[in-house]
Amino acid sequence: SDLMTDGCPIDVRGGPENAHGKINILLQCYVSRTRFRSFALTMDAAYVADNAPRICRALFELCLKRGWCSMSELLLNICKALEHRCWSYEHSLRQFSEILKPEILYKL
Repeated sequence: SDLMTDGCPIDVRGGPENAHGKINILLQCYVSRTRFRSFALTMDAAYVADNAPRICRALFELCLKRGWCSMSELLLNICKALEHRCWSYEHSLRQFSEILKPEILYKL
């Protein structure tokens, strides 16, 4: 539940009790750059973070080829969030959190 309050800006239906909820929480924590305390969660998050951008990009290309514009736009926004680890409503400089000081990021 700490992960849901700290790293999940979007509500998760079902919570961490089922596989879909756990993956949703891990993806949101990955984009939000949340630190994990458990080694098992860290490994699960690494696996999800490695595979999710590729799956999302493939779904985007599939929707684009079929002409589904609104779904393509939604998937493109999700792909960008996963690849840059930055939510669409955040300032784009947040993707450089390792370089910029926390005070600067707070002011953004």
